[in-house]
Amino acid sequence: MKLVIHLSIGLFLLSMAKASAAGCVDLSPTCGVHSNICAEANGKVICPATCNACPSPTASVINFEAFPNELKANLTELASMRCSVSTSNDLRHISSIFVTRNNGGQDLASVTPFDAPVALADMGNLGVKGSTTCSQLGECFIELAWKDASLMYLGDYTCTVTATDSKGRVVQLTSDLNMAAVTPSINDVIEEFKSKLMSQKHTIDQQQQELTNQTLELNIMKLQITHQQHLNTNQSGSTDTCPAVCTLQQAQLHNQSSEITNLKLQMSSLYQLNNNQSPSINHDSSASRVAFTATLDAGFHNSKKIFQNNQTVVFDKVLMNEGSAYSSGSGHFTCKKAGVYLFSVHGMSFAADDICLQLQQNGTLVTGAMAYDASYLATASMTTVIHLHTGDEVKVVSKCTSTFVQNDDYLQISMFTGVLINSD
Repeated sequence: MKLVIHLSIGLFLLSMAKASAAGCVDLSPTCGVHSNICAEANGKVICPATCNACPSPTASVINFEAFPNELKANLTELASMRCSVSTSNDLRHISSIFVTRNNGGQDLASVTPFDAPVALADMGNLGVKGSTTCSQLGECFIELAWKDASLMYLGDYTCTVTATDSKGRVVQLTSDLNMAAVTPSINDVIEEFKSKLMSQKHTIDQQQQELTNQTLELNIMKLQITHQQHLNTNQSGSTDTCPAVCTLQQAQLHNQSSEITNLKLQMSSLYQLNNNQSPSINHDSSASRVAFTATLDAGFHNSKKIFQNNQTVVFDKVLMNEGSAYSSGSGHFTCKKAGVYLFSVHGMSFAADDICLQLQQNGTLVTGAMAYDASYLATASMTTVIHLHTGDEVKVVSKCTSTFVQNDDYLQISMFTGVLINSD
């Protein structure tokens, strides 16, 4: 399911100033506009004679967007929204830009000419910036950025811009969008894993360069100390005399030597981690691959399927089962090849229905997820990496009366996925 952004723009067309001249026709009963629709050109008043001639003055446009345009459960780390209004000759002053959510039920952020941009909810996770003083490009805006996208509210958001026109009349522009989560595929998880490895490699390269630079500085400092000691020997006939500058250089040399040793240790750890993880990405032998994805399919009534407390959630429709380790009859994954595995579980429930899930290894809790929303769909998601021995069993268990939803709009949204990322 992709993130769907619905823009329903309430755009108020501002009428032009009324001209008091003989012969002007009041088209408001038939055109649905005010009678002050006359325009002035070259000193003469021009009034339309038919509804088709009703003028449409240049209007402002509001844009409300989310970045990225879809949230991948447990993978998307950062998210932001931007609401902007491009003004023209119909608006003169922006008095506020305001963002709410849950159909206006909760104030989220605002900016006014008198107050700095401020977050009104999600404190500690939400950053806000913006301005009601439009730039030379004619754009005022408010921008919201979440540090942890997993804590974002999934549902409706509304941006409202309040302004005045050249006659002092108050106008409002509104725009809505809907935030939803999409279940990541195995490829998404692998790509995220690759990205983290590339980031580690970049860190290694940076530390390698820093190590090279500090080694060079160390060698230069050694030469300087040796030169200083030769000077002392020539001047005093004793190699035991070292002035203050020599002592200082020796202390600096010792500190840099310690820093280089620490860098080498850090690089060694990163290299080890990188070498341990890399085979999971480059290993393409189909005989050794283990990966599965299964969804809920049969047993839905009125778009609902219910699992009782302590009941195994059996994902009965297998989309992929390389290695044949997952059973669609029991809902169990049985390890046939020892190693490190990644498991991901996602479940969606109706409004006012609970969903409580546990991932268990040999009947013992590994991790869990739960969700509830009184008025909207709710999604419970969890992703974890664990080590399995041959014969270990992994399953998903309901820990309350869990109600799953499925219809034409939400097919295959509830999933159980596992993949071997590094064999022993």
